[in-house]
Amino acid sequence: YLIDLHGLVSDEFLMAGRYSAFLRYRLAERVAIPGAAGLVVVSEAMMQLMLSRYPGLRGRYWVVPIFDEASPQLPETSSDARPLLIYAGGAQIWQNVDLMLQSYLKIKDLCRLRILTGDIAAFQERLAALGLLGLVELVTVPKREVYHHYCQARFGFILRSDLPVNRVACPTKLVEYLTAGLVPIVLQPEIGDFVRHGYAPLVLDRLLQGALPGPEELKQMQQRNLAAVTCLQQSAQQGIAGLTAFCNALEAGA
Repeated sequence: YLIDLHGLVSDEFLMAGRYSAFLRYRLAERVAIPGAAGLVVVSEAMMQLMLSRYPGLRGRYWVVPIFDEASPQLPETSSDARPLLIYAGGAQIWQNVDLMLQSYLKIKDLCRLRILTGDIAAFQERLAALGLLGLVELVTVPKREVYHHYCQARFGFILRSDLPVNRVACPTKLVEYLTAGLVPIVLQPEIGDFVRHGYAPLVLDRLLQGALPGPEELKQMQQRNLAAVTCLQQSAQQGIAGLTAFCNALEAGA
């Protein structure tokens, strides 16, 4: 059997305070992972974590990061004095939504914020508590319209704390931001293999200081991010090819 480690499930339960579920899933991992014929992981960082947790691991593995079939592209040029920031996603604890909104409160005269989410009620409550209701755009859109909003923005929030769940992740949102040419705003840059691929994020502390990149620096950051997401797509294609060859060999009785 093969195991697809799309994320660190037991660690996610631990973050959510669900300790009995954490123990059950960690036990399941300890039994299943060492006995697998191979692992499918979303990042090299995830595989290195598995090797540190299970030193005797000898199975094959394939890195198949999350990827988007959209072609990487630069966003539309804009001379807007208040650039648009985007946040796409829900209000889960690891998204650091409260920190994002509190941060935006400090720089709202510098930028605009648009939130794309299916969890409107949770965001309305948070925005109202901070006096931001009506000052932040709150929109629910189908998947096919997400890139229409991305191309109007310059930056995208993805505030992930320095935890194992984030250090090995390949967030769909981050892949979409990079594909659309958005510069990600990060709490810390160590997310999955993105540093390895050479991406150029904007650290939150710099944003809070009001030190936005100028036109030339912004262009360089966007180009680095497009190159990074191209590397990611190539890595996914190589991983899929290797995994397919392995499964074909099994079917052929090799």
